Amino acid sequence: GSPLVENGRVLVNAGGKAKSAGIVAFNAETGAVLWTATNHEASYSSPTAATLGGQRTAIFLTREGLIGLDPATGTVRFQQRWRARFAASVNAATPLVIDDTIFISASYDVGAALLRVQGSTLTPIWSSDEAMSNHYATSVQANGFLYGFHGRQEFGQSLNCVDLKTGHVKWSIQGL
Repeated sequence: GSPLVENGRVLVNAGGKAKSAGIVAFNAETGAVLWTATNHEASYSSPTAATLGGQRTAIFLTREGLIGLDPATGTVRFQQRWRARFAASVNAATPLVIDDTIFISASYDVGAALLRVQGSTLTPIWSSDEAMSNHYATSVQANGFLYGFHGRQEFGQSLNCVDLKTGHVKWSIQGL
């Protein structure tokens, strides 16, 4: 995953279990460590940032799941476990922030979910392993629909169009 540069800080999904440095913020000019947060292992997912409920929030999909934190201090605002049950899995797709919701997706029998953010609470709107299961590529959202690759690279993946509000598959093209 790529780092996130936010207000003079470089935020990285580093995966430092031993020192509670799963997510680390560095000073963009000097490289000095500003804060560390979580003991989550790293994922392949790139972080993003958004203003949710009037607060700037850095959003990560680590190997353990979704984390929203204050980019200035590293204080965790919300989190949701989102990972496969076995270690040989990845979380690679970048979370998509759409208004006051976050879309997350992963492969290995995890699937996708749309979660509403209300302060420190995440409320599921829908969840499905049949609608979208991004292995590596991040879905895109346009006009109320999600478009993305569903399934693992080793098996017959499909290009799916999913209704953002309901999680229902509008269409699917297999064998790509």
